[in-house]
Amino acid sequence: GQNTQSVNVPLENIDWSTYLCGGGNDDLLDVKSDNQNSIYVTGHTESTTINFGIGSLIGNFSGSIDAIVAKFNTISEPIWMSIIGGAGNTSTCPGVTGIDQAFAMDIRKSDNHTFITGKTTSNDFPFPTINNGLYTKSNYHCSGSNSEAFVAELDANGSLYWATYFGNNDEEYFNDLVLDGLGNLYCVGKSGATVISNEFVPQTGTQYQSTTGNGLIIKFNNSNDLVWTTLINTNK
Repeated sequence: GQNTQSVNVPLENIDWSTYLCGGGNDDLLDVKSDNQNSIYVTGHTESTTINFGIGSLIGNFSGSIDAIVAKFNTISEPIWMSIIGGAGNTSTCPGVTGIDQAFAMDIRKSDNHTFITGKTTSNDFPFPTINNGLYTKSNYHCSGSNSEAFVAELDANGSLYWATYFGNNDEEYFNDLVLDGLGNLYCVGKSGATVISNEFVPQTGTQYQSTTGNGLIIKFNNSNDLVWTTLINTNK
């Protein structure tokens, strides 16, 4: 069995709490707030139905695991929840499993747009009809069960605004991101590649940094254009 430890927290110290769950496993991995102190959470779910109360549900459950982003106001009322993921089309890409997992998020305070990142094995990831970014990689590399990293931006109402794959034939994922004060976006994670390939070169031709290693860092500007990419070699 698992070792568990109980912690007694005085109820007067808890403003509010809530479950966000369905019939499957639901994992929430990051939380942020905006200038109005609304709360945003992200993670992923295996549930095909979720009770979100009076809030709006955006998107559809597709694969075996889907990324989720939810917004609550300051008194825990649900505002919206966005479901992001594909089913994985094995007829065109054998080995894909339709797993979409979000690991981290940040909020752009100027317009309350939400940025999430993680990994996907969906070759039918739900890109927005109008993809509002200068950098967009929409072709998925079919390489068995290897994942590609993804980055997505949601507008203030929870609708998908911009999304991109990032990676090549190797296993890639991002496990954290952060926005700076100018709206530039930085993502960190891991690549199965040991050398820079054309997939990692910014479309603008801006130089990239280190070209070997497995640690992966990228920067997008506030127009969602790739500025630079670097691999970090941690081998001793």
